[in-house]
Amino acid sequence: MKAATPQSTAEADTRKLMGAVEFMDGLAQEGFSVIAAVAKLALVSLETPEGHHNLSNIYFALEAIAGKAEEIQNCINHEAEKVGCSYTNDQWNRRRDAAVAARLAS
Repeated sequence: MKAATPQSTAEADTRKLMGAVEFMDGLAQEGFSVIAAVAKLALVSLETPEGHHNLSNIYFALEAIAGKAEEIQNCINHEAEKVGCSYTNDQWNRRRDAAVAARLAS
């Protein structure tokens, strides 16, 4: 069995990264297209008197938007983690840690 050379390892890593980026691009295009379409339908609905009489449709549209956004966010984050490139928001982490500390102190 041949040992992996630095070049072959780098090429494999590059292919893996390219595959992850392409997959995330597909997730983003599909997910954000759905979000935009639902939001546009909700906005058009508000341009008619009937749309204001049945606000539950707007509620469900907003629920769908939030759900799709969370789904796409989780999928993209998972793919990024698989190739060692996940984003870390240090400010958000500090705020979360401060909130936990405040709860424990009270």
